[in-house]
Amino acid sequence: MTDEEVFDALVLMVENDERDAVAMRKMLEKAPIRIKVDVCEDGRTGLDYLRRCGNSYGRMTPDMILFDISGRRADDYGFLETVSRDASLRSGMICALYDGEDPEAERRAIAAGASAVISPHNLRRAQQSIRDRLVDSWFQRTEQFFV
Repeated sequence: MTDEEVFDALVLMVENDERDAVAMRKMLEKAPIRIKVDVCEDGRTGLDYLRRCGNSYGRMTPDMILFDISGRRADDYGFLETVSRDASLRSGMICALYDGEDPEAERRAIAAGASAVISPHNLRRAQQSIRDRLVDSWFQRTEQFFV
């Protein structure tokens, strides 16, 4: 998508595996709303992206941030902590994607500020959960225009 294209929701995905990013983008294309997905490979570039959104007139902050916590070191959770503490960096929810291999990862993600932790052990359920959260967020945001 180009910046001129119309979309209903914006997702920032912080994902260092290009195959996973492509798979998530394809899954989000199946949602009943138009979703633009921007990908940053790590927390540092994700924070840069969010700061540019906040400093640019007319540039919206993401409706959802998907942050892959699988295989992350403890210091990588600084992205979640920074975004959750700074209201100018987020306007939507932060979903941590979790592979289930590190039993402490889910706890650390919630403690660092994730709104939800989604495990792809049941991939179809995880995909549906992400789409449902985005669509619900869109309806809440646009409800004022339909009343």
